[in-house]
Amino acid sequence: MKHFVVLFILSIGFIAMDEQDELGELFQQKKYSEVISRGTEFIKKNKDDKLAYYLVGRSYVETGVPDSGTINLQRAIVLDDQSTYISAWSYAYLGLVNFLQDSIEPARINFQRCLELNKTENSSSFARTFLFGTKLNRNFNSWQVKESEHFIFHFQDTTGIKSVSGFISGREEAYRNIHRYFKADPPKKCEYYVWNSKDEAFNILKQKIGFTQANINLIHSHKEQTAGHEITHWLSYWSVKPLTTSRFVNEGLAVHFDQAHYDRLKMARQALAGYPYNGVLDIWTKQNQVPANVLYAVAGAFMEYLHEKGTDEQFRNLLYEQTLPNAEKIYAAEWKQYCSRFDELIRAE
Repeated sequence: MKHFVVLFILSIGFIAMDEQDELGELFQQKKYSEVISRGTEFIKKNKDDKLAYYLVGRSYVETGVPDSGTINLQRAIVLDDQSTYISAWSYAYLGLVNFLQDSIEPARINFQRCLELNKTENSSSFARTFLFGTKLNRNFNSWQVKESEHFIFHFQDTTGIKSVSGFISGREEAYRNIHRYFKADPPKKCEYYVWNSKDEAFNILKQKIGFTQANINLIHSHKEQTAGHEITHWLSYWSVKPLTTSRFVNEGLAVHFDQAHYDRLKMARQALAGYPYNGVLDIWTKQNQVPANVLYAVAGAFMEYLHEKGTDEQFRNLLYEQTLPNAEKIYAAEWKQYCSRFDELIRAE
C-alpha cells in the first residue's frame, strides 16, 4: 500500500510537469489565450506553482489585460523565493505595464529590480531598453520634441540637420510608401529618437543605434540613417506579428524597404569584396558570425529577389516564421532554383 501511495504521488508530479511543459510550449508559440485558459485551470489544482502564474501573467499582458497580468506576475514573484528568472521577467513585465499606463516611477523601480537580479541577458536587455531608451531616461528631458501624423520625434540637436521639416516629411513619406505594402495600423504614434552622435548614443543607451522596439512603438536612429529602415521594422511587426524572427530575414527586409534608391545586388557584390562567399544559404546560416555590412547587403538583395520572384502570400509567410526550414517549405521546388540563381547573380560581376 505504501508503494502504491508513493507511486500515485509521483505520477501526479509527472502530470504537473507535463502540463507545465505544455504551457511553456504554448507560450513560445504565442498562443496566449490558450496559456491563460489552461494555465488558470492548472493553478486551481496547483496553487503554489510560480511558473504557471508567471506564464499566465505574461500572457495577460501580451493580450492587453494588464490588471490580471499584474495580479499573476506579483503572485509569481512571491512564490519565487529563490529569485530566479521568473522574478526577473515578472518585474520586467510589471515595469512594462507601468510604462504603458504612464506610471513612470513604478516603471523605473520594477525595471531596476529586474536589472539588479541580472538573471538572463534577455530580461536585462529588455529592462535596459526602457530605462535608458525611453522617457524613463531623464537625459531626454532637454531634447527638442516635434510631432507629426505618425511620429513623435525627439531630436538630440537640430543644428546638425539641414532641414528639420524636410527630415520629418521624409519619414512621413517613407511611412506612406511602406504602409502601402504592410497596411499596418500601430496602436499609437512612434516615439522616434534622432541622434547626432553614435558614440553618445552608445554611452547613454548601452547599445548601438539604430534599433527598433516595435511592440512599444520605439525607434532610435542616427540622423543620417536611411528613412525607411527602422520604419520597416516597426510597420512589419504590427502587420505580420511574427512567430519567430531571424537577423537575416528581419534586417534584409528593412534594407529591401529602406526607401533608398540604389542597386542592391551591386551593393551586395561590393560588400562581398574580399569575403569568401559560399552562397546565400551560408550567409543565412552564419548570420550571427558574418560581418554586419556583408549580412545586411546580401540579405537585403536576397529579400528583394524573393519578393520579386515569389507571391505576396509566400513572402508574408516567410516574414511570419523566419526560419530556413520554413523558407524551404514555402517556396518548395522553386527554393533551390531561387538560391542558385541568386548566387549566380551575385557572382556575375
